[in-house]
Amino acid sequence: MDEIKVVPLVDRGRRVDGRARLWCGDWGAGWRLLEIERGLAVRFGALPAVGLVPYVRPSYRYEEGELIDLVVDGLEMMVRLGWKVGKRMVEVWQNNEVIVLERKA
Repeated sequence: MDEIKVVPLVDRGRRVDGRARLWCGDWGAGWRLLEIERGLAVRFGALPAVGLVPYVRPSYRYEEGELIDLVVDGLEMMVRLGWKVGKRMVEVWQNNEVIVLERKA
């Protein structure tokens, strides 16, 4: 019988990059990034906050700095923290769709 190989998408042994805290706050369409005891979490609307875990792939570097990819723990969803025209932005990746969020004023 062939052995099943598993490719990890998250690195539970690594802490979320401390720079990710700079994205904490309210974002468009009801999304909020918040700091929790174990790192960061994401919340949509009135739903409970769900922890974020570092994604294993190498990061891309913008002129403003390195992006941070995080996986929503237990869900098939990724959150990308990066920049758009020099301003911080959040991308939510799920079901082959990407939603780009800008910080709420």
